[in-house]
Amino acid sequence: MIDPVFPAIDTATLALARAIIQLTLAGLVIWTGSRDEQRAGTRWWAAGLALHGISLLFYLVRYAPLDSLITAANHLTLGLSSACFLIGFWRFGHRPVQHALVVLIVAIPAISLLVWEWWMPIARWRILLTASSQLIFLAALQAVLASAPRREMAGIYRVLRVCSIAYALLLFWAYGSLVELLPTAARVPPGYHGVLFSVGSMLFLLALAVGFLALQYAQLACRHADQARTDWLTGLLNRRGLAQGAEETRARLPDDATSAVLALDIDRFKAVNDRYGHAAGDRVLRVIAWELTRSAGPDAVVARVGGEEFQVLMPDTDIDRATRFAEALREGCSRLEISTHSGAIRPTVSIGVSLLTGHQTLDDAARRADAALYRAKDAGRDRVEIDPAAGSA
Repeated sequence: MIDPVFPAIDTATLALARAIIQLTLAGLVIWTGSRDEQRAGTRWWAAGLALHGISLLFYLVRYAPLDSLITAANHLTLGLSSACFLIGFWRFGHRPVQHALVVLIVAIPAISLLVWEWWMPIARWRILLTASSQLIFLAALQAVLASAPRREMAGIYRVLRVCSIAYALLLFWAYGSLVELLPTAARVPPGYHGVLFSVGSMLFLLALAVGFLALQYAQLACRHADQARTDWLTGLLNRRGLAQGAEETRARLPDDATSAVLALDIDRFKAVNDRYGHAAGDRVLRVIAWELTRSAGPDAVVARVGGEEFQVLMPDTDIDRATRFAEALREGCSRLEISTHSGAIRPTVSIGVSLLTGHQTLDDAARRADAALYRAKDAGRDRVEIDPAAGSA
C-alpha cells in the first residue's frame, strides 16, 4: 500500500460536483445543437450526460431501506448513459444503430442486479459484471470513433479515441484493485481509490462533452463550406465545388487515367422562362439536375456552372463510354414532361463531350466540351457533339 500524499477529499462532495457539471454540460450540448440538422445525435449525447449525472445523484442518497433500489437506479442509469453516447455517435455519423449492442450494454447491469444484488447478494461479482458492460461500451466507442463522418472531424475523433483508451485503463485499475484482483503494489488507500477514480471519470466525461461541442462546431463549419460550393437551387455543385470535386477525384486516379467532361445546355431555356415564368424555369432546372445526378452515378462530379449550363466529370472513362452516356442522357431528358399551370414542358438538351487526360487541366477540357456544345446548338440542338481531338484519341 502507498502512503497518503494528498489531504483526504470527501467523495460524496466530489460526486455532487460531478453531477452538477455533467447536468450543466448536458444543457450546453443540447442548446448548442438546438438549431442543428443533427439534433437527433445531439439529443442522445445530452441524454447520456444527464443520465450519468443522475446516476451520481443516486450514489449520494443514503437511506438503508431503499439501498437495493438506489443501487439498481445507479447501475441502470449508468448503462443507459453509455448506450445514449453510442447512439448519438451513430446518429451523428449517419450510421445504423446497433440495437443488439445497445441492449447488451443495458442488460448486463440489469442481470448483475438480479443475480448478485437480489438473488445471491455478492457485491464483488455485481461490481465486476457491471464494470464489464462499461468495458464493452468503451470497446464499441473505439470502433465508432475509428472513422469520422468528415475529414475535418478526424482530429476530434482521434483525441476522443485516446481519451477512451485512457479511461478504459483507469476503469480496469479501479475495479481490479477494488475487488483485489490486482497486485498489492497497484493499490492505494481506500479513501484515495474513490477520489482518483472520480477525478478520472470526471475528466473523461468532460473530454466527451468538449468533443460533442467541438463536433457540432466542426459540422457547422463543414455546412458553411458546403454551401460555398453548392448551387442553392439545384443542390448540385457550383463552379468552385466542381473545381474542388474534380481535384479530389483526379487525385484518386492513376496519373495516366483518362476522364470525360460533358458540357450540357438546356435548349431554348429563355423561351421557357418567357412563356411559362421563372418559377417554371426553376422547376425545369431542378428536374434536369435530378436526371443528371440519377444518370451519372455516384462516381461522377456533377455541377451547375451557369444559368442553364451544367458540366459532368466522368472519372476513368473513355470516349465511347462517354458518348453512349451522353446519348442516353439526351434521350432521357427528351422524355421528361414537366407539368405547369400553363401547360406541359418537354425540355431538350444539347451536349458536348471532350476528354481530360492526366497532363491537362479541367478548364482546358471544359473549353473543348463547350466548343462541341456550341456546334451541337448550331446543328439544330437536341444532339451530342464530340470534341474532334477526343474522337481521334
